Amino acid sequence: MPKYWKTNEFKRLEAFWDEKLAASGFVDAEKRIGDDRVLSQNSTNVYRQASELARNSKKIYYDLLNECINKKNLRSKIDQLIMPWHPDAPVRLEQMIIVWHAEGFKKKEICEQLREIGESRHRQTVMFIIRKYEHKWKIKKWTKEKLDPKWRHYKK
Repeated sequence: MPKYWKTNEFKRLEAFWDEKLAASGFVDAEKRIGDDRVLSQNSTNVYRQASELARNSKKIYYDLLNECINKKNLRSKIDQLIMPWHPDAPVRLEQMIIVWHAEGFKKKEICEQLREIGESRHRQTVMFIIRKYEHKWKIKKWTKEKLDPKWRHYKK
C-alpha cells in the first residue's frame, strides 16, 4: 500500500488547500521542487538543511582540494608577499584563488580579497581558474568549452 501523501487523493487535497491559501494571501515558507517541499526563504545555515548526500559530496570535494593543495605545497607560497611585477605573480595569484576556494570562500569573496591586495579579477575569471585546477587535479572533468572562456578569443 502506498504512503498516503503519495496518493492522488492526497495530492488533489493538497492542491485544493494550496489554492485556497494562496487566494487568501498566505505566503508559505516552503516551495515545491519536484515532489519535495523545501524552505523558500534563505536559511541562516543552508549546509545543515542540505541532504546528507549533498553535505558528504561537498565535504569530499573540499577534502580533495585541500589534499591536492597540500601535495603541491601551495600554502607556503601564498604566505610570501605577492608583487605584481614578479614573473611568477600570475601563477601565484591563481594559487591564492584556489587556496581561498578550498577554504570555502565564495567567488564573490575571492574577488573582494583580490581587490584588497590590488589585483582585481572578475568572478568569471575566478571561476575559470578554479575549473582549471579542478580539471588538472582530476577532481572534476570539464569540457574544453567550459575550461576556455569564449571572451578570451574575442578579437577587436
